[in-house]
Amino acid sequence: METISHEGIVKAVNGNEIMVSLYKASSCGQCQIKDSCSGSECRVTTISVFSTQAAQYHIGQKVRVSINEKAGWVALGIGYILPLSVLMAVLLCCMAVSGDETLSALFGLGCLALYYIGLAFCKTHISKYFKFTISPE
Repeated sequence: METISHEGIVKAVNGNEIMVSLYKASSCGQCQIKDSCSGSECRVTTISVFSTQAAQYHIGQKVRVSINEKAGWVALGIGYILPLSVLMAVLLCCMAVSGDETLSALFGLGCLALYYIGLAFCKTHISKYFKFTISPE
């Protein structure tokens, strides 16, 4: 089973929850001014990792965060492929029925907004599928 992993730094430990900052650019990890940088190629993402062994981690510790590759593909589908499919289906159906491009675009954007609102309501259910693992670096 393949995994996707990234190096990160522990930012906080609260009970069984470990907050880890992941730096998106490899050159940002060693940079001394990474916290005050506004470079567009360097982005910091903070994720929550739940572990029963959270007490062994401390703030500032380098760790490796991993997730199953299949979960990455599911996230791609939920975040990009399904919304694009919804948008295209609504656009094509509205164009076929009404022939009005403006109305079709508005319906498409409205359905896309409803999709993301529904996704937000299902957040706790969906997050159970995405399990991160953490290990010391």
